Amino acid sequence: MQNIAAVDVSYYTAAGMSTNGELYLWGYKRLIGGDITNNGIYKLPEVNDAKAFSIGWEHFAYVNESGQVYTLGKNGLGQLGIGYTGETETEPQLVEGLTNVVDVSADKHYTIALKEDGTVWGWGENNNNVLGSGQGNVATPRKIQGLSDIIAISSSEYNSVALKADGSVYTWGRTQIAGNKATPYKIPGLNLFDGKKTVRVTINDVLFYFDQPAVTLNGSALVPLRGIFEAIGADVKYEAKTEKIRATKDGDLIELTVDSDTAFVNGQKQKLKTPAIKINGRTMVPLRFISEALGGTVEWDAEYRIAKIYNK
Repeated sequence: MQNIAAVDVSYYTAAGMSTNGELYLWGYKRLIGGDITNNGIYKLPEVNDAKAFSIGWEHFAYVNESGQVYTLGKNGLGQLGIGYTGETETEPQLVEGLTNVVDVSADKHYTIALKEDGTVWGWGENNNNVLGSGQGNVATPRKIQGLSDIIAISSSEYNSVALKADGSVYTWGRTQIAGNKATPYKIPGLNLFDGKKTVRVTINDVLFYFDQPAVTLNGSALVPLRGIFEAIGADVKYEAKTEKIRATKDGDLIELTVDSDTAFVNGQKQKLKTPAIKINGRTMVPLRFISEALGGTVEWDAEYRIAKIYNK
């Protein structure tokens, strides 16, 4: 097991994903009804195209590069989303009718999924209304009403949350903030982005999350300095005193300074449409300039506000 890019852990089991889309499970036998004491690492065979994943108490879900969702494990309450309940699945099963998915979040006996269009879907056990409705359990994906323009999701045993592109946060289920909410509830007075319009970023079709989300300013997408350079495999140095940034990759060198519209690529001067700035204590750099200067390409999906980077 090498080049692990992400991990997730649940009540009984854990999972990891490598940089080339391979998936590993710790405690796989627990998912299929075996011994809880099994601590071996199990590699899912023939899976090398995963871009997101999540593990519930006794089931597992992942998204492939085509935006399809696959699940495996126990299915007593419909948590696999495959149209029926009861049968444990030992191999990945396609969740029918769900396309263009960018992320999943599983917990206990249910799963929620985020689509590229910003909608959220859920299936499995609806205990405490974790599926965002007052209805019962469901074995196929059901759209959670009242949510749009969502960029991130997370689930827990008792409730789920969603982050909207404008920075507002919604929750549903059994919450400490507002009691039991059968449908999504906007948390009053909470905005993570101070009202700035955010964008989602994918790199080679894999959705990336940063500690400070990407935002748009003057028509340019800005992303956290260290997050973007690490994601595209570049080395970066930041001089706090002068606020100068130097990044190298494959022999290319780019240099820029916070609040300056002048940058240098391999010593050649370039004018920036939008300079690097500070937001919430994070240094934010222009996404398109950084990516293209280091040999990548950027596509902008205006409808869904997604900056798609294709890195060489």
